[in-house]
Amino acid sequence: MSGVGNAELLRQLDIKVVSDLPGVGEEYQDHYTTLTLYRVSNETVTTDVFLRGVKEVQKELFAEWETSPEKARLSSNSIDAGLKIRPTGAELKKMGPEFNELWDRYFKNKPDKPVMFGSIVSGGYADHTLLPPGKSITMFQYLEYPASRGKIHVKSQNPYSYKKTREIARRMDAFRGELTSHHPHFHPASPAAAKDIDIRTAKEIYPDGLTVGIHMGTWHKPGEPYDASKEHEDIVYTKEHDEAVDNCVADPVETTWHSMGTCVMKLREQGGAVDKRMSDNLGTNTYSSALLVGEKAADLIVEELGLKLRISHVPVPHAPIPTGKPSTQQVR
Repeated sequence: MSGVGNAELLRQLDIKVVSDLPGVGEEYQDHYTTLTLYRVSNETVTTDVFLRGVKEVQKELFAEWETSPEKARLSSNSIDAGLKIRPTGAELKKMGPEFNELWDRYFKNKPDKPVMFGSIVSGGYADHTLLPPGKSITMFQYLEYPASRGKIHVKSQNPYSYKKTREIARRMDAFRGELTSHHPHFHPASPAAAKDIDIRTAKEIYPDGLTVGIHMGTWHKPGEPYDASKEHEDIVYTKEHDEAVDNCVADPVETTWHSMGTCVMKLREQGGAVDKRMSDNLGTNTYSSALLVGEKAADLIVEELGLKLRISHVPVPHAPIPTGKPSTQQVR
C-alpha cells in the first residue's frame, strides 16, 4: 500500500500514513452509458466476423496492420459516427423540476454543451457467444456532463437518449431490426415493441435453414422486409413505455471506461493532490500532462535504481514476433 490518502481511513486499516491527502479517492466521476444493439443488412461492413474469431478474416486484417498500419482497418476504433444531443423545449417539460434546475444552471445558456452523446459502432459490442448470427451495429449513449460525484449511484433513469438513438438507427439504410435481448421489454402489442431481424435478412443468413422466421408466441415472429425510407414518424412512448426504459437502463448502465477525479490536480486545501509549489498555468490537457510527468518519474526511478527494463513488442492484440523490419513502414 502506498500510504497516500485520507489519513483517518488509512489508520482504520492499519496502513502507515506516508502522506495525508484527504482528497485522494474523492470526486470520482465518469460518463455513465448504456448500449443497445441493432440488426443490419448482410452487406454492411462491420467488425462482427473479426470479433467472432474467423481465422481467415483475422489473418487478412492483421496482415493489413503489419504492412500499412496507417491504412489498415484495425487503425480505426470502429466508431463511425457520433451525435450531440440537447433536449427541445417540449422535451424539457417532461423531464421534471430536478433536471430542469440543472439545465437552467449548467446547460441553458451554453449552446455548445450537449446533455447526451451518442455513437454508432460498426459491430456488436458485446460477448459474441451470447449474440445470434448476422451483423449488428451498437448504439451507445452517455451523459456528457454527469452531476454525480463520489461513489457513483444512478440517481436518474431518464429514457430520453435511448429514444433519440433508436430513431436514428431506424432511419439507416442498413437497419434490419433490433436485437430484442438488448432493448427494453415493451408490451408486444404496443407500437414501441422492439422488432428483431426481418425475414429477408434472416433467410440470407441461413438460406437452407428450416426454422427461419418461425413464430413462437411473443418471443419471436417473422418480420416484414424492412424499408428505412418508410420510417418517417417517431415512435410514441407512453408512461408504461418510459417505465420499461427506466427498468432497462437501471440494469446494464456502466461507466464509459475513463474514470477520473480521484486525484484532482489542485491544492491539498482544496481537496486536491498537487504540491502548491507546482505551476498552475498549464495550457494543455492536464491528464496528458500527468501522464507525461508519471512517465518521466518512472524513467528517473529506473535510472536511480540502476534497473534495466525490457519493453515488450505489442503493436496489435495478437502480439507477433518482431520481423526485423523498420518500424516506420511504407504505404502500399
